[in-house]
Amino acid sequence: MKCKITNFIKVERKNEIPYFVIKATGIDCDESAEVLKQDGCINPNAVMTVKFNFTKKLYPSTISQAEALEKMFVTDKQGNVVGDAPFIRLMFYNWITPDIFYIFNPNSVTGVYETQEEMKEVEEMDDGSKVKVTKIRYIPKIYSAVSLTLFETEDGTCAENKGDADELCRRNYAQGLASGSYLLCKSATHIKEVIREVDRITIPVERNNYDEWKDYYNDDYYNDGVDMDQQDERFWNF
Repeated sequence: MKCKITNFIKVERKNEIPYFVIKATGIDCDESAEVLKQDGCINPNAVMTVKFNFTKKLYPSTISQAEALEKMFVTDKQGNVVGDAPFIRLMFYNWITPDIFYIFNPNSVTGVYETQEEMKEVEEMDDGSKVKVTKIRYIPKIYSAVSLTLFETEDGTCAENKGDADELCRRNYAQGLASGSYLLCKSATHIKEVIREVDRITIPVERNNYDEWKDYYNDDYYNDGVDMDQQDERFWNF
């Protein structure tokens, strides 16, 4: 995949080859390809225009590769690429891990990367009222693969580690487990989903104020200071 680097920062490491943190725009097409092939058919590599931005770390496999890569880009103090930088070819590589795992995240509710799900419930109270309850369910995210961004050859294969992308992924997986960045699900039994209540709204009971007995017994008629005989007379004098 052709990539245009927009930010390029070198990170030195003691007794190790430096690596680079890049921000890039990937172009999932070949902008230089002819729209029509020689047989007159549409060239799909020329009409795909999917672009996306990403941030990745690049680990050159040799010192000479690191030096050559660094010379390709002129940057300002913030690492922003100045001028028209050349395109480089990168590939996304996905490797299925032997065991499923979590990725450590100290800023999350569950302690690992998670997804959130909103739940709404209605609770019935003893007095007949109802309460609308909103809760957030934090679900630990489970991973089953390691994904790396690697240098790519013109024919679309890995240009690092003599073409052995699987070994690079195995190394990343082992380092993640050793550092605690990756936590195996089968051993990290303390990682559980969390449900938290975030809102509670009480819905009052709609009570009927109609008094059936009062409708039968008219207080104004029977409590007007007139005795029963006078009331009867008043009743018939209509």
